[in-house]
Amino acid sequence: NREQIRDAQIYFYKGLSLYLLRRYKDALEAFNTALKIDSYALCYCMRGDTYSALGNFNKAIEDYTKMIDLFPESSLGYISRARARQQIGDITGAITDFSIALND
Repeated sequence: NREQIRDAQIYFYKGLSLYLLRRYKDALEAFNTALKIDSYALCYCMRGDTYSALGNFNKAIEDYTKMIDLFPESSLGYISRARARQQIGDITGAITDFSIALND
């Protein structure tokens, strides 16, 4: 319903603000709460960015993959996942994701 969507958006923007303040653990809590209420692609991307900022690239890749599943026509998910894959040494996977992003 609309109230749930509104609440999820409020938690998303709270998480975004905390992320910009580099309060990553607090941002993660806000994104987790938003995703419990309503699952949407951009929130997965921002939670993935938060995991990346914390050095948890495998969790970031999981979230970027969820974003891609929800919104496959967006190159943002592929670019973000490629950057995380670079960080863990998966260069072949990164090249594949960058190639997909370029073809969008």
